[in-house]
Amino acid sequence: LVERGTATDDTEFQQRVDRFEQAQAEQDRLTAEANAEKRRQEDRSERLETTFEENELLIADRTEQLNTRLGSLRELFGVLQQVAGDARSLFENSIT
Repeated sequence: LVERGTATDDTEFQQRVDRFEQAQAEQDRLTAEANAEKRRQEDRSERLETTFEENELLIADRTEQLNTRLGSLRELFGVLQQVAGDARSLFENSIT
């Protein structure tokens, strides 16, 4: 009876050890996956930051080009708005 109890205890102990080792292996696998995903996301973040900075420079360059091309047109547009406003008020006043 004592020998059977010892054998049962040894078997249960080995089963607990096996479950623990399996759980540890699963935890190690999940940790490795999480670390790999973290590295992928950090790499993606760096690529996106680089793209963002490049786009900011491109926008600044294009804005400068636009301002250069629109320089005299803006002045002309301002004059046209003023003349249109004056004409509108003259027209409204002439009807009454």
